[in-house]
Amino acid sequence: MPNIYDVAKEAGVSRSTVSRVINNQESVKDDKRERVLEAIAKLNYTPNATARALAMNRTNTIGVIIRSLTDNFNTEFISSVHDAADKNHYGAIFCMRTVEDQANINYIDFLNKKVDGFIFIGEETVSEDELRSLAASEIPVIAMESTHPVESITYVTVDNYESALKSVEYLISLGHKRIINISTTDMTQEKDLRSLGYEEAIKKNGLAYSETIPISYIVEEAKAYLNKLVPQILNQGITAAFCFNNMIATILIEALILAGVRIPEDFSVVGFDDIEYRHLSEVPYPRITSSKQPQAEMASYAVTELIGQIERPKETPIESKSREFECQLNIRHSTGRVSNHD
Repeated sequence: MPNIYDVAKEAGVSRSTVSRVINNQESVKDDKRERVLEAIAKLNYTPNATARALAMNRTNTIGVIIRSLTDNFNTEFISSVHDAADKNHYGAIFCMRTVEDQANINYIDFLNKKVDGFIFIGEETVSEDELRSLAASEIPVIAMESTHPVESITYVTVDNYESALKSVEYLISLGHKRIINISTTDMTQEKDLRSLGYEEAIKKNGLAYSETIPISYIVEEAKAYLNKLVPQILNQGITAAFCFNNMIATILIEALILAGVRIPEDFSVVGFDDIEYRHLSEVPYPRITSSKQPQAEMASYAVTELIGQIERPKETPIESKSREFECQLNIRHSTGRVSNHD
């Protein structure tokens, strides 16, 4: 198999000249460029991808920082990012990290110089100062669900507000007038936007009742709280709930069923993220009506955009971008028309 030295010998030029031609650099005279290209064709030479990456000061690897590597919601993102990177001849290194709960290793520092760019999945995985530092170093970054306004960063989000509004309006279309919002105690933008969407749907449709209850993400605490909350919900004549995600929806449905409530005949539940959490419930329950985030599409966009920034001409600055993806409300068996409740 011919190598770069064989090409250089055939063309009568130095190895560095062949390298510059391969990397499409302009500092090569036309006659030498033509000889090199003819030698490449004659010898059927294919540049080594690793050598080419080194010559261009790249690793052909992206760093992906994510809150959890095992959470049901993140597994599809991880798989989709890996597949998209692989199709583009890039590798991906995945690390678990949150700003509040730092590991002993700072993975951003650890991966610096080892990767060509970063994807942060979740607004809790990177601080504003860290984003500013990366931007100042001209390292390409995709921030998914981030709230930090930093120049030269590409932001990817979903339409949390609109999706929540549509979900609650769907419950209203089924005749529900007393709908509760079961949210989370996490201080995140997506929580705030989903709650705002809930409130707007209530206000827009002239309903008198609205209430948001934040609960813990810790499963045992959430179960204990919702088991106590269910009797209060029923006593208030509430017939439906909009939940921050499917994990909360699953725990709520279990508590309702254990209290003798039929789903959806007596009570309707809408979730978010469209992820199955059946291992959290001790009782069988109907599939949950939920908004589906286009995770594969979002991951593909993030990887493609990041690689485009990595491979841009160095004199071209990285521009700030923002892309919002629509969710799809998948209607299933956890929702139904309201019974005769006043």
